[in-house]
Amino acid sequence: MTTIPEDFRMHAHSRFLTPRLLLAGLALASAGAAHALSFDIQAPNQSDFRSVAKDLTAAIDYKALDSAAPGGLTGFSVGTFGSYAPTRDSAAWDRLTGHKVDAVGLVGLRASKGLPFGLDVGGFYTRLPGSDATAWGGEVRYAILAGSVATPAVAVRGTYSRASNTGDFDYRSYGADVSISKGFLFFTPYSGIGYVRSDTRTDARFGLDPARVNQAKFFTGLRFNLLLIGGTLEYERLGSNDVFSLKAGLSF
Repeated sequence: MTTIPEDFRMHAHSRFLTPRLLLAGLALASAGAAHALSFDIQAPNQSDFRSVAKDLTAAIDYKALDSAAPGGLTGFSVGTFGSYAPTRDSAAWDRLTGHKVDAVGLVGLRASKGLPFGLDVGGFYTRLPGSDATAWGGEVRYAILAGSVATPAVAVRGTYSRASNTGDFDYRSYGADVSISKGFLFFTPYSGIGYVRSDTRTDARFGLDPARVNQAKFFTGLRFNLLLIGGTLEYERLGSNDVFSLKAGLSF
């Protein structure tokens, strides 16, 4: 019987566990940073409302978390993901809601399915740790170039995101982006640029106009696949906000 060296087994084991451990750490960080997350308006102020809307847009807007290559008719992926978005103005949260918020986190599920003609569809469902709020969204992606051994893949994407159970807030956003990626062995780096429009509203009794945020974004990430196991690390810059995300799961 062949014996697998102990150091090899530990190395392989760590490869499978690393994405999950990183995701767990990101989830804990998100929960800890957002332990006092509130969507109940205490002191209405238009400027503070807009600042908070920008932070929500950075956190909830649909994240790429994938390469530009099409999944193909049989392609399917499912997994967990987390995002961590430090707030730009925690004092605005404190004045508006009575709770100082240093970051907004997301922890949830994502899935995508390949279709014919270079199309892919996907979606996510998530909770915002530290609150009863949830968010969900979807994407349609089209690969302009499918990519090959010698050439990169290029894709365009349209997205929609929506939040629920957010107290006095009503949030939704739309986005579009173009991305490029090139695979090397088990790794696929990717980058992209896009534009996001969000609409955050509240009840008329507060006397606040809707906060409409229109901002450009840049994102870059690294996807890793070994057999059916996959993981993705991503950094996004939306307006003046930084967002750090991680996905881990299965790809077929």
